[in-house]
Amino acid sequence: MKTITLSALFLLLLLGCARQTDSLQESLTLQMQSNAEAHGLLAQAVLVKQNNNLVFAHAMGDTDISHANPVTKGSIFPIFSLSKLFASTLLFQLVEQNKVNLDAPIGQYLEHLPKVWRPIPVAHFLNHSTGLPEYFDYDDKQVFAPNSIDAAIQSLSNTPLQFKPNSATRYNQTNYLVIKLLLEKITKQSYSTLVQTRILTPLKMHNTFIKGMNTTFQSVTAYLPNSGDALHVNPYTFPTYANVHSDAYSTIQDLSVFLYALINGELVNKALLESLWQPALLESGSKNYFASGWEYEEVGNWQAVGHDGGGVLRVKLLFQENMTDSIIVIYLTNGNLDGVWSRTLVNTIESKVLPDRYSKFASWLGGLFD
Repeated sequence: MKTITLSALFLLLLLGCARQTDSLQESLTLQMQSNAEAHGLLAQAVLVKQNNNLVFAHAMGDTDISHANPVTKGSIFPIFSLSKLFASTLLFQLVEQNKVNLDAPIGQYLEHLPKVWRPIPVAHFLNHSTGLPEYFDYDDKQVFAPNSIDAAIQSLSNTPLQFKPNSATRYNQTNYLVIKLLLEKITKQSYSTLVQTRILTPLKMHNTFIKGMNTTFQSVTAYLPNSGDALHVNPYTFPTYANVHSDAYSTIQDLSVFLYALINGELVNKALLESLWQPALLESGSKNYFASGWEYEEVGNWQAVGHDGGGVLRVKLLFQENMTDSIIVIYLTNGNLDGVWSRTLVNTIESKVLPDRYSKFASWLGGLFD
């Protein structure tokens, strides 16, 4: 009799867990549908993992407004500035190998930079606190940029800094051109080779690409954020040398592999990573919202790092002390009508998957102010 009772209780427990899982899947799917309707999202792919266990993965919509071609969980999306996360990871590896000191002046490694840039510590380039001017311009149709990375740097040689280094934070693409030069100078390899051999190949990320790689692939069409009444194709393309900060492509699965490998210590020592993923302090003592190139925030009982891509997508990695518990949230879209911020989209998913009520509330509250 006791055996039957225990068996019955175990069965009820399993059924309860199954219903709870089904309820979460339905809730997240409905949330994606609601986001699509509220913000004019055409293509979406969302993935959630906790400690590398798949919690949710779903895709909906079409890859292009002119073709009824459904998005799948394997669809390749333009990921724009998420490419910076590859660059920062490569730099972390050089720090671990004692080949780069983030507190050292950049001129210690790159002697040819404009004189006023040389005393600025390497870390400020990661954290967008250098005051460097932007190297390109644009109108409503295209980007205007010099023909080479050296020409881009040279074009700014007589342009004053926009502010005193580490007195403010201003997101800037020139910073990452300098990081690319640093990576190539130290390793004596091209940036695309570094990404391929140190990240993509070891992790078997076969559906991730950066501009300049000799390969062909099909991605969903990129549309502008805040397109208005109808989605408009994103016309902006950068030169190949800008692949350190733009023009990358990936899938929710590949990005989840990258993020988990990183926090699991497969790419960078975990103790070093935890120290790097702390918000930098500005000269005033206030916190920079970047932590070694990753956007940093606290969500209830969790620390979190991540990055936006093109104003339309985001990855987020939440973790607790010693990185023993982690949650990955990836939300890819290819444009929107109303300019919804990518953090808002992530919060709609995150607030449902965080395991404790305090953190759920903190995520929901944060979403109100994004």
